[in-house]
Amino acid sequence: GDPNAMPRIAGGSLTGGFAADIPAASETDRSGSSKTVLYLHQGLVSAYDPSAVPLLPVNVLEAIRMSPDGWKWLVRLHPRWAESARRADLTASEVLPAHLSRRISFEHPSKISLPECLQLSDCVLTGFSASACVAHDFGLPVVIHHAIGQELFDAAIKEGRLIFAQEPAAIVAALARGGARPPSELFVRHDL
Repeated sequence: GDPNAMPRIAGGSLTGGFAADIPAASETDRSGSSKTVLYLHQGLVSAYDPSAVPLLPVNVLEAIRMSPDGWKWLVRLHPRWAESARRADLTASEVLPAHLSRRISFEHPSKISLPECLQLSDCVLTGFSASACVAHDFGLPVVIHHAIGQELFDAAIKEGRLIFAQEPAAIVAALARGGARPPSELFVRHDL
């Protein structure tokens, strides 16, 4: 094959898959002081507080509140919740103060493909989504915030490929640092 061609990966879940090129590091670099965080939603209902913003775990919502004003949060809903994206955007605008609701987007990230979301993002936060592996392979720092994810990704966390942070202040600090090692070994099969 062409030595200059970008590596190709395939990924996804039972609800949908994809194949995409892994962009070169220069294509995913971000400039300026603002940061775009992609939150990969999980379909675990018990982890969410229905009295707050629907579909956001309490520690993630608090991390959003604590994050710098320049940060934008893209919330990609789990495919089984995707039809709720527009309602979630509307509810966020009703429940949250305007300065926070303007920083969170549910609908757009839930409509576009995962690779497109990753290209818009500087870092990724998730509870235990397998898409964390794809995000890592795209060269993005990934923070895991849920105990299930800590268990599932234990080896990758210990190796420094993923970061675990559960408390809101620790989540914000980990996302700010972006301290995971770049992908020297890919999670997802890339020889397709």
